[in-house]
Amino acid sequence: MASHTDQYEHVDIGTQAEINNMFALRGRIITSYSQIEFLVGDLFRLLQRSYNKADEDEVPLPYRIEGRIRSLTRLCSNISDMDPYRTKLKNGLDEILEFSELRNYMAHGYVDVDKYLDGYKFRFLMYKFLPKGEVELHKMDVQLDKLQRTSDVINECTERLMELVREIYITLGLQDNRDVGKS
Repeated sequence: MASHTDQYEHVDIGTQAEINNMFALRGRIITSYSQIEFLVGDLFRLLQRSYNKADEDEVPLPYRIEGRIRSLTRLCSNISDMDPYRTKLKNGLDEILEFSELRNYMAHGYVDVDKYLDGYKFRFLMYKFLPKGEVELHKMDVQLDKLQRTSDVINECTERLMELVREIYITLGLQDNRDVGKS
């Protein structure tokens, strides 16, 4: 089976290093975003179990991060214990949502590389689904230095949110309210 870099066998060593760096940054972006997707869902579920009245049904956990964030925001607005965290949490989650399109290209896009005088440009291609079952090919061109800066920003945002959620878990005693099911 061919590796993801086999398509670039014709490139020189310097180009191969740039490609490997791009794949590492791609993985870093996807991993950071995945951490937040999980933590938003986990915090939503733990808050829901800790603060909902026994007679209320649990609201299903949305699949997409945008829906998870909306559901978490709505839930937090009804929990006074979340007052000290609400603004920081909202700002951090709004910041991570700014990268949704990039994250989609990183997770679902095909990548190709072009060499230019000032370096390399990576082109991500991805099909987007339109109403009525239609699909449309979209592209995003990214240079490695911009991808590096963006990855750094996403990682910093992720670290801040992870620290905030840890504080919420500890302060509100949520870490012991997890019901781990089967994988």
